[in-house]
Amino acid sequence: MAISSTYNFNLDVGDLIEDASAIAGFDATAGFDVRSARRCLNLLQLEWSNLGINLWQMEEVKWSDPDDPLVDTLTSGVSSYGLADNTISLLDMSLRMDDGTANQVDYAMDRISQPTYSYITSKVQTGRPLQFLFERIEIKDYRTPSILVDPNIRADRRSVIRLWPVPDLDLTYKLVYWRIARMADADGSLSTNIEVPDRFLPALVHGLAFNLAKRSKIGNIRTGAPILYKEYDRLLQMALDEDRVKTSLILSPRRHRSV
Repeated sequence: MAISSTYNFNLDVGDLIEDASAIAGFDATAGFDVRSARRCLNLLQLEWSNLGINLWQMEEVKWSDPDDPLVDTLTSGVSSYGLADNTISLLDMSLRMDDGTANQVDYAMDRISQPTYSYITSKVQTGRPLQFLFERIEIKDYRTPSILVDPNIRADRRSVIRLWPVPDLDLTYKLVYWRIARMADADGSLSTNIEVPDRFLPALVHGLAFNLAKRSKIGNIRTGAPILYKEYDRLLQMALDEDRVKTSLILSPRRHRSV
Protein backbone atom coordinates (compact mmCIF):
# COMPACT_ATOMS: atom_id res chain seq x y z
CA MET A 1 0.00 0.00 0.00
CA ALA A 2 1.47 3.34 -1.04
CA ILE A 3 1.21 6.35 1.26
CA SER A 4 2.35 9.92 0.80
CA SER A 5 5.67 10.96 2.27
CA THR A 6 4.57 14.50 3.12
CA TYR A 7 3.43 15.85 6.49
CA ASN A 8 2.79 19.50 5.76
CA PHE A 9 -0.98 19.77 5.18
CA ASN A 10 -2.27 23.24 5.93
CA LEU A 11 -5.05 25.61 4.93
CA ASP A 12 -4.47 29.09 3.62
CA VAL A 13 -6.86 31.95 4.31
CA GLY A 14 -8.82 31.30 1.12
CA ASP A 15 -9.28 27.62 1.98
CA LEU A 16 -10.39 28.50 5.52
CA ILE A 17 -12.99 30.95 4.25
CA GLU A 18 -14.23 28.53 1.59
CA ASP A 19 -14.62 25.62 4.03
CA ALA A 20 -16.18 27.76 6.76
CA SER A 21 -18.63 29.31 4.31
CA ALA A 22 -19.65 25.88 3.05
CA ILE A 23 -20.20 24.65 6.62
CA ALA A 24 -22.22 27.77 7.46
CA GLY A 25 -24.34 27.24 4.36
CA PHE A 26 -23.66 30.14 1.99
CA ASP A 27 -21.52 30.97 -1.01
CA ALA A 28 -18.03 32.35 -0.33
CA THR A 29 -17.59 33.89 -3.77
CA ALA A 30 -19.32 37.16 -2.83
CA GLY A 31 -16.76 39.85 -2.14
CA PHE A 32 -18.58 41.14 0.94
CA ASP A 33 -18.58 37.69 2.51
CA VAL A 34 -14.83 37.31 1.93
CA ARG A 35 -14.10 40.66 3.58
CA SER A 36 -16.40 39.83 6.47
CA ALA A 37 -14.78 36.41 6.86
CA ARG A 38 -11.33 37.96 7.05
CA ARG A 39 -12.47 40.29 9.82
CA CYS A 40 -14.10 37.39 11.66
CA LEU A 41 -10.89 35.42 11.37
CA ASN A 42 -8.85 38.23 12.93
CA LEU A 43 -11.40 38.66 15.71
CA LEU A 44 -11.39 34.91 16.37
CA GLN A 45 -7.61 34.94 16.75
CA LEU A 46 -7.88 37.79 19.25
CA GLU A 47 -10.54 35.83 21.12
CA TRP A 48 -8.18 32.86 21.37
CA SER A 49 -5.46 35.16 22.68
CA ASN A 50 -7.81 36.38 25.41
CA LEU A 51 -8.60 32.79 26.35
CA GLY A 52 -4.88 31.97 26.60
CA ILE A 53 -5.19 29.28 23.95
CA ASN A 54 -2.21 30.34 21.84
CA LEU A 55 0.47 28.46 23.79
CA TRP A 56 2.29 27.86 20.51
CA GLN A 57 3.11 31.57 20.55
CA MET A 58 5.12 31.16 23.76
CA GLU A 59 8.83 31.81 23.21
CA GLU A 60 12.00 32.76 25.02
CA VAL A 61 13.30 36.15 23.98
CA LYS A 62 16.40 38.21 24.66
CA TRP A 63 15.37 41.84 24.89
CA SER A 64 16.55 44.22 22.20
CA ASP A 65 15.45 47.73 21.38
CA PRO A 66 12.48 47.47 18.95
CA ASP A 67 13.78 50.55 17.12
CA ASP A 68 17.43 49.43 17.06
CA PRO A 69 17.87 45.63 17.35
CA LEU A 70 21.63 46.04 17.73
CA VAL A 71 21.03 47.53 21.18
CA ASP A 72 20.42 44.57 23.49
CA THR A 73 21.81 45.67 26.86
CA LEU A 74 20.27 47.88 29.52
CA THR A 75 21.35 51.48 29.90
CA SER A 76 22.53 52.93 33.19
CA GLY A 77 19.93 55.30 34.65
CA VAL A 78 17.08 54.19 32.34
CA SER A 79 14.26 52.26 34.01
CA SER A 80 11.70 51.81 31.17
CA TYR A 81 12.13 49.70 28.05
CA GLY A 82 9.76 49.17 25.14
CA LEU A 83 8.78 45.69 23.97
CA ALA A 84 8.05 44.37 20.50
CA ASP A 85 4.61 45.41 19.24
CA ASN A 86 3.30 41.84 19.09
CA THR A 87 4.00 41.08 22.77
CA ILE A 88 0.75 40.12 24.51
CA SER A 89 1.97 38.89 27.88
CA LEU A 90 5.11 38.15 29.87
CA LEU A 91 5.37 34.89 31.79
CA ASP A 92 8.65 35.39 33.64
CA MET A 93 11.87 37.35 33.33
CA SER A 94 15.51 36.99 34.29
CA LEU A 95 18.42 39.39 34.40
CA ARG A 96 21.47 37.92 32.65
CA MET A 97 25.07 38.87 33.23
CA ASP A 98 28.14 37.78 31.21
CA ASP A 99 25.92 36.55 28.37
CA GLY A 100 27.54 33.87 26.21
CA THR A 101 30.52 33.28 28.50
CA ALA A 102 31.44 30.54 30.94
CA ASN A 103 30.46 32.93 33.75
CA GLN A 104 26.93 33.53 32.47
CA VAL A 105 24.44 33.89 35.32
CA ASP A 106 20.65 34.43 35.22
CA TYR A 107 18.96 36.11 38.18
CA ALA A 108 15.21 35.54 38.42
CA MET A 109 13.22 38.77 38.69
CA ASP A 110 9.96 39.28 40.56
CA ARG A 111 6.96 40.66 38.68
CA ILE A 112 5.12 43.33 40.67
CA SER A 113 1.77 45.04 40.20
CA GLN A 114 1.14 48.69 39.44
CA PRO A 115 0.10 49.49 43.06
CA THR A 116 3.24 47.81 44.38
CA TYR A 117 5.40 49.83 41.98
CA SER A 118 3.64 53.06 42.93
CA TYR A 119 4.36 52.37 46.63
CA ILE A 120 8.13 52.24 46.02
CA THR A 121 9.40 55.46 47.55
CA SER A 122 12.83 55.51 45.90
CA LYS A 123 12.02 54.79 42.25
CA VAL A 124 15.33 56.32 41.11
CA GLN A 125 17.43 54.06 43.31
CA THR A 126 20.13 52.36 41.22
CA GLY A 127 21.52 48.84 41.44
CA ARG A 128 21.03 45.42 39.91
CA PRO A 129 17.33 45.26 38.84
CA LEU A 130 15.34 42.86 41.01
CA GLN A 131 11.71 43.56 40.06
CA PHE A 132 9.75 44.55 36.97
CA LEU A 133 6.36 46.04 36.18
CA PHE A 134 4.76 45.02 32.88
CA GLU A 135 2.56 47.75 31.41
CA ARG A 136 0.30 46.36 28.72
CA ILE A 137 -0.48 49.39 26.60
CA GLU A 138 -0.69 47.97 23.07
CA ILE A 139 -2.30 51.01 21.50
CA LYS A 140 -1.20 53.30 18.72
CA ASP A 141 -1.17 56.77 20.19
CA TYR A 142 0.42 59.18 17.76
CA ARG A 143 1.30 61.81 20.31
CA THR A 144 4.53 63.73 20.09
CA PRO A 145 7.44 62.17 22.00
CA SER A 146 7.99 65.42 23.90
CA ILE A 147 4.99 64.81 26.18
CA LEU A 148 6.10 61.31 27.14
CA VAL A 149 7.62 60.89 30.58
CA ASP A 150 10.43 58.62 29.40
CA PRO A 151 12.12 59.30 26.03
CA ASN A 152 12.98 55.61 25.78
CA ILE A 153 9.29 54.81 25.16
CA ARG A 154 8.19 55.42 21.59
CA ALA A 155 5.32 57.76 20.76
CA ASP A 156 3.06 54.95 19.57
CA ARG A 157 2.92 53.71 23.17
CA ARG A 158 3.98 50.11 22.85
CA SER A 159 3.90 47.93 25.95
CA VAL A 160 6.80 48.55 28.30
CA ILE A 161 8.56 47.15 31.32
CA ARG A 162 9.72 49.27 34.24
CA LEU A 163 12.67 47.98 36.25
CA TRP A 164 13.55 48.52 39.89
CA PRO A 165 16.15 49.29 41.01
CA VAL A 166 17.19 51.33 37.99
CA PRO A 167 20.16 49.71 36.18
CA ASP A 168 23.46 51.05 37.50
CA LEU A 169 25.75 49.73 34.73
CA ASP A 170 26.04 50.11 30.97
CA LEU A 171 26.53 47.19 28.54
CA THR A 172 26.35 44.66 31.38
CA TYR A 173 22.76 43.59 32.00
CA LYS A 174 20.56 41.73 29.53
CA LEU A 175 16.90 40.78 29.91
CA VAL A 176 15.76 37.26 29.05
CA TYR A 177 12.07 36.51 29.26
CA TRP A 178 9.33 34.16 28.16
CA ARG A 179 6.49 35.89 26.36
CA ILE A 180 3.30 35.12 24.47
CA ALA A 181 3.27 36.80 21.08
CA ARG A 182 0.22 37.89 19.13
CA MET A 183 -0.73 35.78 16.13
CA ALA A 184 -0.13 37.35 12.73
CA ASP A 185 -3.17 39.01 11.14
CA ALA A 186 -5.17 37.28 8.41
CA ASP A 187 -4.38 40.08 5.98
CA GLY A 188 -2.75 40.25 2.59
CA SER A 189 -3.22 37.54 -0.01
CA LEU A 190 -5.77 34.76 0.43
CA SER A 191 -2.92 32.33 -0.24
CA THR A 192 -1.18 33.17 3.06
CA ASN A 193 -1.43 30.81 6.01
CA ILE A 194 -2.77 31.44 9.49
CA GLU A 195 -0.30 31.26 12.39
CA VAL A 196 -2.10 28.32 13.99
CA PRO A 197 -0.90 24.71 14.48
CA ASP A 198 -2.55 22.14 12.23
CA ARG A 199 -4.22 20.41 15.18
CA PHE A 200 -6.31 23.56 15.73
CA LEU A 201 -7.44 23.93 12.11
CA PRO A 202 -10.74 21.99 12.51
CA ALA A 203 -11.70 24.22 15.45
CA LEU A 204 -10.64 27.34 13.55
CA VAL A 205 -12.76 26.43 10.51
CA HIS A 206 -15.85 25.72 12.61
CA GLY A 207 -15.26 28.80 14.76
CA LEU A 208 -15.17 30.93 11.62
CA ALA A 209 -18.31 29.20 10.31
CA PHE A 210 -20.13 30.00 13.55
CA ASN A 211 -19.10 33.65 13.46
CA LEU A 212 -20.16 34.00 9.83
CA ALA A 213 -23.51 32.32 10.51
CA LYS A 214 -24.44 34.52 13.47
CA ARG A 215 -23.72 37.62 11.34
CA SER A 216 -25.73 36.40 8.35
CA LYS A 217 -28.95 38.12 7.30
CA ILE A 218 -30.24 34.83 5.88
CA GLY A 219 -32.67 33.42 8.41
CA ASN A 220 -31.99 29.69 8.06
CA ILE A 221 -28.22 30.27 8.25
CA ARG A 222 -28.45 32.50 11.33
CA THR A 223 -30.73 30.07 13.17
CA GLY A 224 -28.18 27.30 12.60
CA ALA A 225 -25.44 29.21 14.45
CA PRO A 226 -26.04 27.49 17.84
CA ILE A 227 -25.50 24.08 16.24
CA LEU A 228 -22.26 25.31 14.68
CA TYR A 229 -21.14 26.67 18.04
CA LYS A 230 -21.58 23.28 19.71
CA GLU A 231 -19.39 21.62 17.10
CA TYR A 232 -16.85 24.44 17.32
CA ASP A 233 -16.74 24.11 21.11
CA ARG A 234 -16.27 20.33 20.87
CA LEU A 235 -13.40 20.58 18.38
CA LEU A 236 -11.74 23.39 20.33
CA GLN A 237 -11.89 21.44 23.59
CA MET A 238 -10.45 18.39 21.86
CA ALA A 239 -7.53 20.44 20.55
CA LEU A 240 -6.97 22.01 23.96
CA ASP A 241 -6.91 18.60 25.65
CA GLU A 242 -4.24 17.47 23.21
CA ASP A 243 -2.29 20.71 23.68
CA ARG A 244 -2.11 20.55 27.47
CA VAL A 245 1.21 20.25 29.27
CA LYS A 246 1.86 16.55 29.84
CA THR A 247 4.21 16.41 32.80
CA SER A 248 4.37 13.94 35.66
CA LEU A 249 2.62 14.89 38.89
CA ILE A 250 4.12 13.32 41.99
CA LEU A 251 2.34 13.71 45.33
CA SER A 252 4.23 12.81 48.50
CA PRO A 253 2.27 12.49 51.76
CA ARG A 254 3.71 14.30 54.75
CA ARG A 255 4.26 11.95 57.67
CA HIS A 256 4.15 13.16 61.26
CA ARG A 257 6.06 11.22 63.87
CA SER A 258 4.33 10.97 67.20
CA VAL A 259 6.47 11.53 70.28
